[in-house]
Amino acid sequence: MFWDFIQSPPFKSILEYLAYLYPEQETKAKSLIKNELSVSKSWSQTYKQHYSLTYFLIKKCVEFEDDRRTLYIGEIYYKYELSKPSDNTSVINAFISNVVRPVYEYIDESLEENIVISYFLVRYKHRSECFQRKNLENLYKEDTKKGEKNLCLNLYEYLFEQGIEFSIEPWSISGKADLVLAQSSDHPLIADAKIFDGDSRNISYLLKGFRQIYQYTLDYNHQPFGYLIIFKICEGDLKFEVAQNNQLVPCVVHNNKTIFFLTIDIYPHEKSASERGKLKSYIIKESDLIQGMETEEK
Repeated sequence: MFWDFIQSPPFKSILEYLAYLYPEQETKAKSLIKNELSVSKSWSQTYKQHYSLTYFLIKKCVEFEDDRRTLYIGEIYYKYELSKPSDNTSVINAFISNVVRPVYEYIDESLEENIVISYFLVRYKHRSECFQRKNLENLYKEDTKKGEKNLCLNLYEYLFEQGIEFSIEPWSISGKADLVLAQSSDHPLIADAKIFDGDSRNISYLLKGFRQIYQYTLDYNHQPFGYLIIFKICEGDLKFEVAQNNQLVPCVVHNNKTIFFLTIDIYPHEKSASERGKLKSYIIKESDLIQGMETEEK
């Protein structure tokens, strides 16, 4: 049950990133299981390395159809802390405390970092649409050639005022991402911003942006998360038909990378939402996003 839980998005993305960072911990996990390494010698220099070891231990235990391997790992941890266990309940509790709990804690820490960033990005969306729509429209129209960049700078200024660390346009192997948030942390969030005007900068332009963000997550040490921030400057409605969807921040999971889509509507609507009637809809389907990725990968 726990394994099925951590294999669902975005947990799998987080743990695969951890495994990528510390692949040597898989060898330690195998040695522990084969009784070739003691618990005392398996302790790592950092918490992250230990988290990776416990993830690999769970992964190896799942490969067995019965509980023998789980009970064995629980028993050696119990013996290390106390003495010979009296029953299987004590062994299972030792396995949960020493193996399952560290993995849970790592997921919790990782999600907390991402939630903080998501909160400020969504807050910027509300601020822009409710109070800064006209100002942002003018900022774009002052110099349409640099309009996308000027809107990005407005976002950066807001994030800086919130105390978020980031660097602008850091180079990667495949180009440069517009923004790397909290680059000094273990989970820098990769973001790229695009204009959507329903014309020259259309759905194809956003599909290209999705591919870029995905590639940037690979370039920056296989980061699990990325954001495509879209400034919508046309009247039509932009919709994402994806499996992982909510009203504010839909996302797509591809090869254990979770890419979020945040649309910021800065078009100066003359009528209120209830008076506009039916608008033209621009629909981006998950199949279009994935198909574009698979075409690039071939």
